[in-house]
Amino acid sequence: MDKIMIEKARSHFMRASEEFGFTFISPYLLDEENGITAFGYISGYGSYYGVVLNLIEPPNYEINKEIAAICDKKHMWYTFLNVELLVGEYNSYYFQDLLEDWRTFSHCDTNDRYVSLHDCKSKRAYFEYGVLGFEFIDGFWITPEHPESHLDTLVKTDFSRVEYELLDGDEYDVNVFVFEKNILGQTVKKEWSVQKLVDSINNEEVVVEFLYQYVDGMSRIVECWLWSDRKPYSRECVLKISAREVQYHWNRILEDRVW
Repeated sequence: MDKIMIEKARSHFMRASEEFGFTFISPYLLDEENGITAFGYISGYGSYYGVVLNLIEPPNYEINKEIAAICDKKHMWYTFLNVELLVGEYNSYYFQDLLEDWRTFSHCDTNDRYVSLHDCKSKRAYFEYGVLGFEFIDGFWITPEHPESHLDTLVKTDFSRVEYELLDGDEYDVNVFVFEKNILGQTVKKEWSVQKLVDSINNEEVVVEFLYQYVDGMSRIVECWLWSDRKPYSRECVLKISAREVQYHWNRILEDRVW
């Protein structure tokens, strides 16, 4: 694989990042200590830690096992792409299909009785296209009633995601109430915008821990805790969400992680 092919593939990914609005880093320093570099990296896709990209070429389609091993150790999703598909004319549909595939989970449940978010913590969230989403690097709980589970207790999934498809798709479908102590030691309720909550999570200012959900038709109340490294270290939070549907996305049950 020569440098011209690599640069052509890189230019196509840069163009796609502008078209589809994702962050692309190339080359990507995967292991700083040993100076190991991958072709590229895209955040927000594939896994909580994003997706690492490397190129392969025919006829052997040899993968870099060292890069694969590092990604496995770091719990990063990785893929090896045929460089021949990236050196011709720019193909918007090729990248659209890639991004859709990398957002795909093998399971999608809409039944709350199959999933529990209790004690699950999210460090990444998004609010876009009428959907409020939270990602869980350590997964969420699958109940014994789920057809995929043969255990009689709750069991964790791998990396997972919950998406609330909002009733009208607007910010007024979500009310965020945060309870804090004032200088007199009194508990006061403050209302945040949904965007403030999302930004606070993604900027690593808070981690949201889900506790209980109460569902009534298309309305639900979610009790949470907001944890931070600075004072106040913890705050009670209540989300009031109007949603047409809630989707729980996940891939595998981790049978050694039972309740």
